[in-house]
Amino acid sequence: MNGVVIGLGFMGQTHLEAYSKMNSVKIVGVVDTHQQHAEKIAKRFGSEAFTSLKATYKKFDKVDFVDICLPSPFHRENAVYAMEQGSDVIIEKPMAVTLEDSEAIALKSKETKRRVMVAHVCRFMPQYEYLKKVVEDEILGKPLFFGAWRQSETPNWSKNNWLHDRDQSGGTIMDLSIHDIDIANWLLGKPEKYSYHEVSHPELSGCSHVVSGIQYENGAFASIEAGHLMPKGYPFLAGYRLVCEQGAVEWNTATGETGSVSVFTNGTSQFVEMEANGPVDSYYEELKHFVDRLESGKPFRVEIEDAMLAISTVHNLAY
Repeated sequence: MNGVVIGLGFMGQTHLEAYSKMNSVKIVGVVDTHQQHAEKIAKRFGSEAFTSLKATYKKFDKVDFVDICLPSPFHRENAVYAMEQGSDVIIEKPMAVTLEDSEAIALKSKETKRRVMVAHVCRFMPQYEYLKKVVEDEILGKPLFFGAWRQSETPNWSKNNWLHDRDQSGGTIMDLSIHDIDIANWLLGKPEKYSYHEVSHPELSGCSHVVSGIQYENGAFASIEAGHLMPKGYPFLAGYRLVCEQGAVEWNTATGETGSVSVFTNGTSQFVEMEANGPVDSYYEELKHFVDRLESGKPFRVEIEDAMLAISTVHNLAY
């Protein structure tokens, strides 16, 4: 199976590292608007360099899939073009910033019968996979409350600081909170009511501290907190707490990137080790899943409807 990766920043290179470990995948082209950078990355990964997605289709008769790691405003045009050329698509989260762009991608997928997966990587992290099993199997009874948080220093790593521009990034809720919003939807179902508070920075339209409340149709409630206002050098922190009828589950980055999940029930507590067989590369697991499901035709763990629900939840909360 051959593919093309477009957007060669940190995430694009992370995806290329993952594909390089898969015997069934050959990345035939890498695309970046800066020719020298594209050539440097192409040489590193044994691919050909291009400055536009269109140019790759002039070179190759068939591209099985396109991996889009561009800034969010460019997701729609490149996803639509790739599907029109007969390629399946994986898109870095978020699917798009606007509902209109998300719907256009979904419509093109339906029209062309090309498959789209959005890379919500948390669904492939062991600590969140464990939560899903707890909820699906009702190991602790029905879920009642899900609280999640993630915070980082102000993101100064994006090209031309596009993350600082709310019109491009969608703001902190779209860039950062959407991870936990997607997990909350994955665990609890369909949102019903919304509450939201945002503390903004006077000089950064795209960076803020946000707290979201989501009531679900099944009666469960989620509280999601995310911040992009921490000072330089502040470590990335994330965690969660799931409260169920018969116990609770907690995890945070203080116990390691995946580390151990704490389970409390019936007067006892235990640690469930998440890396018993060694460290997990969740980006590799996510992209291997994408490739495997393209080959098998089975559903993705993140279907296009899931990605659209995450986008619509953000819009119902904050816009």
